Amino acid sequence: MKFSEQVDVYLARSAARKRSPLKPTSIAAVRSQIRAALPVLGHLNLEDINSGTLKDLAAFLDREKYSASSIHSILTAVKQVVASDLDANGDPKHPCKWNNDFIDARPVRERKKEVPTATEIQDALAVLESPIREFMATQAASGCRLGELLALNVSDFDSRGGLLRITRTLSRHGETSTKTEAGNRNVDLHPDIVSMLKIMLAGRTAGRLFSVTIDGARGAFNRVGIKSHSLRHFRYTHLRKANVHPTIHYYWIGHVLKGMAAIYDHTEEDIKLRQRIVREVGLGFTLPVFAAPQPAERQQAIEATA
Repeated sequence: MKFSEQVDVYLARSAARKRSPLKPTSIAAVRSQIRAALPVLGHLNLEDINSGTLKDLAAFLDREKYSASSIHSILTAVKQVVASDLDANGDPKHPCKWNNDFIDARPVRERKKEVPTATEIQDALAVLESPIREFMATQAASGCRLGELLALNVSDFDSRGGLLRITRTLSRHGETSTKTEAGNRNVDLHPDIVSMLKIMLAGRTAGRLFSVTIDGARGAFNRVGIKSHSLRHFRYTHLRKANVHPTIHYYWIGHVLKGMAAIYDHTEEDIKLRQRIVREVGLGFTLPVFAAPQPAERQQAIEATA
C-alpha cells in the first residue's frame, strides 16, 4: 500500500479506537503534518520508507524553512502512519528501527517558558472590552484551557456555588469531550470573579457564558501580547507559590496526580476546603475598576460560597 493511502486508514482507526481515540483537532493536525511530507513520500509504498527516506524528508523540510519542532512533529506522524499497517494479528507489517542519528533532523530547542506578570495581566484587562476582558480575567484566575472556557454555557456557571463546571472543549472542529478524563472538573472561583461574571451576564440565563469566538479570543490576546495558554502557567505558578495542596492544585488545573496520591488522596472532594482555599490564595492580580465588585456585592458572593 502507498503511504498516502495508509494515512486515511491510520486516522480512521485512531478516531474509532476505544483507547485514547484521536479527537477532530488532533486528526486535523496530523493531516496537516502528513500534507507537508507528501512531496517526498506520497508516491512511495510503505515498505520503501526507512531511515534514509526520512533523512531526505528532514532535509526537504529544512529547505522549506519548517521549524525544528514542526519537522519533529511531521517525522513522528510519518513513523506512526508506517507503523499503523498491521497484519491479522495486529502486528506491524513494516517494523522499522529508526536511526534518528542518521536521519539527523535539527534538534528541538526547549522554549523559554512565558509567564505574564500580574502587572501585564492588569494592563491587558484595562484596555480590553467586554466580554473578552472577563474571559481573560477568568482564565488567569482559574487556569482553564482556552477551549474549555469557549465551550461553557451560562448553565455551566454556578454563581451560588462559585464555580465553573468543565465537561467539554471547543475548537474549530466543534465541541468534544475534555482533553483528558481529569479535565472533567468543577473549578472553584474567587468571589471577585463570581461577581464580575454576574455583572457581565446582567441577568442573561442562556447561551454561551462568554460571547467570544476562537478568532476573537486569539486576536485579542495577540493585541495585548499575552498568550492564552500562558495564563495557565500563571495560575499554576500562583497556586504553587501559595503552597496549595497538590491534589486540589492539580484538580483545578485539570492534571492527573501520579503515584500513590492518585490512588489514596481524595482531598479535592472536600468542597468547603476548596472554596476556603480559593478565597485565601486570591487571584494573583488585581481586577481593574471595570470589574471590581462593590463591597456589598463581594460580601454577598462570599456568603453564597460559604
